Amino acid sequence: MPLLSAIEVWFGLLGSGVATLFTAILAGRSQSIWKVTSLIVLELVLFGAALVSWFFVVWFVAKTLMTIGLAASSALLFGIVIGIAALALAILACLRLVQAGYTVFGAKTRFTSDFGNSLWFGRVGPFRPKDFQQ
Repeated sequence: MPLLSAIEVWFGLLGSGVATLFTAILAGRSQSIWKVTSLIVLELVLFGAALVSWFFVVWFVAKTLMTIGLAASSALLFGIVIGIAALALAILACLRLVQAGYTVFGAKTRFTSDFGNSLWFGRVGPFRPKDFQQ
């Protein structure tokens, strides 16, 4: 059944999202330019895996909707909407899982600063979330 496959792929999306977040935090902590560069490349690879997982979630949801009789174009539109909701849920779950990991290892107070200093790759190059704070 395609819906079961969508749920399985969503868990893969969740796993690659958590790995991407940890990689971004490690890149923000690193002092060596070589380590930062290699972690940014790894972050891009993991983000690409998460993006492909999201595409598969949308596709499996659309296939499920088509098996119950919905037209292909309508099923794809509903699949995209449901996929965006699943992506938002996965992002929230990634943040909560990483925060729970920090709590388990006794570093709950460091999560906010580590997340603020995490290094992400954007259109104009690497940036930190704390750069956007007022």
